Amino acid sequence: MSSPPKSSSVELTPAQRTAVIEELNWLLADPLFKSSKRCVVLLSHLVEHALRGDHERCKERILGVEVFGRDANYDSNADPIVRMTANEIRKRLAQCYQEENCSHVVKIHLERGTYFPQFDFNGSDHSDFDNPGDSEGPPARPALFRAKVSRLRRTRVFAHLAIERRWFLWIGIAIVLFAAGLAVYHFNFSRSAQYSFWEPLLDSNQPLTVCIVDDPSLMGMRDEDQAKMIADIIASRKPPLAVRPSNELGTNYFLEASVANRITNWLAAHGRQASLRGSSRVTLQDFRQGPMILVGGFDNAWSLILLSDLRYSIRMDPATGATWIEDAQNPLKHEWGINTGFHFTDTYVDYAVITRFLDRQSGNWIIAVTSLGPHGTRAAAQLITEDSLAKSLPAGIHSKTNIQMVLKTTVLNGSISPPQVLTLYTW
Repeated sequence: MSSPPKSSSVELTPAQRTAVIEELNWLLADPLFKSSKRCVVLLSHLVEHALRGDHERCKERILGVEVFGRDANYDSNADPIVRMTANEIRKRLAQCYQEENCSHVVKIHLERGTYFPQFDFNGSDHSDFDNPGDSEGPPARPALFRAKVSRLRRTRVFAHLAIERRWFLWIGIAIVLFAAGLAVYHFNFSRSAQYSFWEPLLDSNQPLTVCIVDDPSLMGMRDEDQAKMIADIIASRKPPLAVRPSNELGTNYFLEASVANRITNWLAAHGRQASLRGSSRVTLQDFRQGPMILVGGFDNAWSLILLSDLRYSIRMDPATGATWIEDAQNPLKHEWGINTGFHFTDTYVDYAVITRFLDRQSGNWIIAVTSLGPHGTRAAAQLITEDSLAKSLPAGIHSKTNIQMVLKTTVLNGSISPPQVLTLYTW
């Protein structure tokens, strides 16, 4: 036996339209939907167009632009935010209707393969929605609709008024559209700069990897041999031969391990899991599997290789051990540097670079947290993961641009001051 057909917007009576609005409000008030701003905004938008009968506005690219603020020519295959959110809506609708024991005047469905909602009134008596009077007069008050209103979790006063006069119905619809507009505004403007910074990775459906140093040839105290190895890596853009991790792990390893832990915890709190990989075990193929987060400066060969061609990169003089952040547009400027040689004092100013860029070879995003000294990496990680520092990020951070930030922090006996952003470069 085939399932009964579902109603389209052009077939709805005023009372049925009011029932759809009430059902939408009930769904959006459910914790299953309240926990997802994206689902709330997209479902409100889709129901709005369905009530208008506007099929053309319920297409993936248009929704990506109107609901999620994407560019008009964005690649929906590379950025499937509409599909992913629609799938979440379908799952949450199924859960809402499965868990709720009471009957519904109407159920809202979003079939696979379409973004145009359908309204199922088959669970109710359609005669209750018929208007037996003159089509020019006000719609009759449906008894079943009154029963629905009485058992809604939140009583909607406008529902009773809407069925008394037709123009009250349009007031109710206008209120819903206004609320949806506020939701879109809140979604687009209440996100912090930290969220915008991480958004390409949060939206990705590929596995995330955090690459942390485990190569003993690059860890520990700096000396001339290590400095020469670092210079060779930058010049050749080739990592050293993979070696087994050493049992003698230096201070840098534990500092960067804490940074990696901070980053993975932040991602987990925002719904994404990331795996840890040692830098000596990462290959170019790993970068093709999904976004990569590089932790560490001179002791992470991949940071040296992949960032050396960007505007800001870390450099070391093999002869003196002096380190600085080089600006490719002004290579003679060494203002952001440490000149203490191969050893650090208890108090010094450390500099770091935070980088996020779309790697053309792998087609995936790369985030790198690098610094000159052992403590700058920790300050940089705090800037992009600690809520209290969110306002310290520049306002020019957007979700789809390549970014480099140079920052500094003062180190005093292992303690760091709040990081200060010196410059932001986007391309």
